[in-house]
Amino acid sequence: MARSTSIASKIIWGYSAIGAAIVLIAVATVLELQRLEAWVSAGERVSHFLNDTLEMRRFEKNYFLYRQRSDQEQGLAYADAALAALAGHAEDFARVAGDQELQRLQNGLHRYRALLASAGRDSDETPLADQIRQEGKWIATRAEEMGAAERRMVQQSLAASRTRLLAGVALLAVFGIITARILSNLVVRPLYQLQAGMQRVAQGGVHRIHIDSRQKEIRSLTAAFNRMMEDLESQQAHLVRSQKLASLGTLLSGVAHELNNPLSNLSTTCQILMEEFEDMDPQARREMLAQIDEQTERTRRIVQTLLEFARERRFRRERVEFLDLAQGVLQLVRGQMPSGIAVRLDIEPGLQIHADKQRLQQALINLLKNAQQAMGAKGEIRMTAAVAHQDAPHPGNCPPGTAMELTVSDTGAGIPADILPRVFDPFFTTKAVGHGSGLGLAIVHEIIAEHDGCISVNSTPGTGTTFHIRLPLAMPPAGEHA
Repeated sequence: MARSTSIASKIIWGYSAIGAAIVLIAVATVLELQRLEAWVSAGERVSHFLNDTLEMRRFEKNYFLYRQRSDQEQGLAYADAALAALAGHAEDFARVAGDQELQRLQNGLHRYRALLASAGRDSDETPLADQIRQEGKWIATRAEEMGAAERRMVQQSLAASRTRLLAGVALLAVFGIITARILSNLVVRPLYQLQAGMQRVAQGGVHRIHIDSRQKEIRSLTAAFNRMMEDLESQQAHLVRSQKLASLGTLLSGVAHELNNPLSNLSTTCQILMEEFEDMDPQARREMLAQIDEQTERTRRIVQTLLEFARERRFRRERVEFLDLAQGVLQLVRGQMPSGIAVRLDIEPGLQIHADKQRLQQALINLLKNAQQAMGAKGEIRMTAAVAHQDAPHPGNCPPGTAMELTVSDTGAGIPADILPRVFDPFFTTKAVGHGSGLGLAIVHEIIAEHDGCISVNSTPGTGTTFHIRLPLAMPPAGEHA
């Protein structure tokens, strides 16, 4: 079994990793800045050295032009400063020019200083002056080349630092995106699955969810959601039973009235037989007994239909003759229908569906009661059913194909357009308090969904309402082909 882990620990780990990456980049940046600072300092020393050599040459030229002892001394002072810079920061100069070039430069400066110091005030254009000028020119040229090399190296170092910094930031961004993606997969995807489950619940379904996750929080949330679904399913089943019992109580008075007619006929026929049995010819007696048998069978069918509706059992599909089912339902509700309401059945003979007979009875009873309540004391209810093939999807989201098309329509007041989308919502009702639970059509919707069917409704205020239902046909027996 996969080891359960915690999202909180992963989030802490992710942020710790990002923090560590930021610290590493910060340390690398500080080190890089220190290295650049060293280069800048070295560049300043090279620039000072170049300035010293240029000043040394300037006083050298002045000395040979004006023969001032102060110019010679200033030239020697700048030469000493240049030598001191080379000696004091040899590492920086060697990094720019190399050890050999540094040594040559120091030797050249020593020769230059010695030559300049040996020049007399009354010297003219002699080989000594030319030699001093050549040495000075060579030193100045080397200093300028060193300065140019140092600037190139600083520029290259800045470019490299910029590249490394951008690479570090890019790597940090990529690492952050990957971490966010991982956390998203750990948290957001399961939450979307939970959201989808809740949307199905909001639409009236009761569906458990399974989320393949090793995270403790997600597992706990999934378990809590599924427990809630179990409780909701139990409560929903309880409400369905309660609504069914309420319907049963309402039906009993109508069934009692429906049973009264055959029982009265039975009583009357039996009394006639008892009084006139001896005087009747055999044919008349057989006719009387046939009437008793007919009324008894009628009574049996009514009681059997009521028992089937009242019996508690698990959902079980079977082959159902839909015409017999509809006629049995009509027997149960006829006693509750006002005399001014006519019920018409237009059902294709021999039509069979694969359904739970008891639950489909309850759905039809709810639809008929809903239609009767919509019309009041007068109107017409029409129930039609036939096999139909539909190429386009059904408005209730049934896939196209062949199925039983059932419609239940009434001539009532109709349903306003703003209310129509909510008629299948549990507990939604437009009736006054105490005159409806708002569960009738919600239970119809649930029963049709249990049968892999679909239901939709259209209505025109003042004209009537029609419910459209599609249900799968009866499955062929084993070995037969549909």
